[in-house]
Amino acid sequence: MKKPITALTLALLALSAGFFACQKYGSSSNSSTTDNTFPPEVMVTASVQGRVVDQDGIPVSGATVTSGSASTSSDINGLFTFKNISLSSRFGLVQVSKPGYFTGSRSIVTAGAQSSFVTIRLITRTETGNFAAPTGGKIPVFAGDTVAFGPGAIVTASTNAAYTGTVHVFATYLNPTNPNLSKYMPGDLRGISTEGKEVALKTYGIINVELRDDAGNKLQLASGQQATMTVTIPDSLQASAPATIPLWYFNDSTGRWIQQGSATRQGNTFVGTVGHFTWWNYDLIYVAQPFAGYVRDQYGNPVPHLYGVLYDNNDGEVLAASFTDSSGLIQGWVPNGRACTLKFVTECGNILAGANVGPAYYLVALGTINVTIPQTSLTLTGTVLDCSNNPVATGFVNVYIDGLTYRAGVTDGKFTLNITRCYAGSASAQLTAGDLTTNQQGSTTTISITQTGKVDAGTLSACGN
Repeated sequence: MKKPITALTLALLALSAGFFACQKYGSSSNSSTTDNTFPPEVMVTASVQGRVVDQDGIPVSGATVTSGSASTSSDINGLFTFKNISLSSRFGLVQVSKPGYFTGSRSIVTAGAQSSFVTIRLITRTETGNFAAPTGGKIPVFAGDTVAFGPGAIVTASTNAAYTGTVHVFATYLNPTNPNLSKYMPGDLRGISTEGKEVALKTYGIINVELRDDAGNKLQLASGQQATMTVTIPDSLQASAPATIPLWYFNDSTGRWIQQGSATRQGNTFVGTVGHFTWWNYDLIYVAQPFAGYVRDQYGNPVPHLYGVLYDNNDGEVLAASFTDSSGLIQGWVPNGRACTLKFVTECGNILAGANVGPAYYLVALGTINVTIPQTSLTLTGTVLDCSNNPVATGFVNVYIDGLTYRAGVTDGKFTLNITRCYAGSASAQLTAGDLTTNQQGSTTTISITQTGKVDAGTLSACGN
């Protein structure tokens, strides 16, 4: 027990040494007010594992995953691994891109010689509207959310030449009350204020806008031009929403939110103007204290890569979320004087354990947090045939069980999928086979799972339209 306590103390000291102090939670001012600085950023050698899924939780294979100069691809189950790469200790950035999706990313705090884990949900990139560049227009993004452009305000991003054609707008909105926000949003809820200080953020909404021409080339606002963004304040946050709120844009090179400008409240919306397009975040700065703790299973072993979510007990909002690292360490920040709850949640959504965090006015050592991990390993095997009843040379099988989708590769008609289930007991599994050679997909087969261990799913067909 002595070693984890020592390591925990060191982790907290690293978090708190020179840790930022900023304005009160709920302040509408645009900057921090003290001379304190955040911990120094250093480069460390560490590892990162992760999974890429779409909005429905289906694995995304073949996505390009980068971190600094390192690059890899997600496998058939959406998994990727970086081993012993160079990362920023404060903003270790992992980015994921694939045609048809907005670029996803995550910023992590990491320590040398440890392995971190991230889940990145890619958002489908769809056109929400278009307008003629010479006349401008107002484009809907989400219910009550819009972005408005003036006439003649658009240029081709690569040349800065005036653009006079049709502007295609691709936009999305992220609801700050979504408990899975941290899996969708770029970076995390930390930013750099106008004073150059690292600060913790309370978000009231995030919006992303991309502009393209008919050929898909990137467009941007001309120098000196601005667009007006209107974002609806969620009902549960209207009571705490200020009259003025800072705006932050995401720097996709450094993984940081950067404070720039502000928006004003008009009824139940925030309205602000921006001079360029990327992800934009409506956030208050708050005073925070670091917390850290170690998660152990029922046998006393470290629990790596378990998802922890920090909730504000006052309004139920998610303030922060992260995974434990390979040593079982979880760390984050809690608003000064606020009672919060840290809950550990499986990918299926069931809560394993929780811990009270705060009210605090100094660093919080949570010690050891014990969770009970379900011992429900399952191995599915089976055979996949094509339309001629021959073994599929190269294909896949999607398996939906316990609310999650997994994917297994098929080679010479055979597949094997190892799953650690979130629940014990009987369940139904839905299996859908596909043939990558013919680009066909068969109908869904449902089987009953009444045991752990090895289960033969039988013969599946990848023959479809």
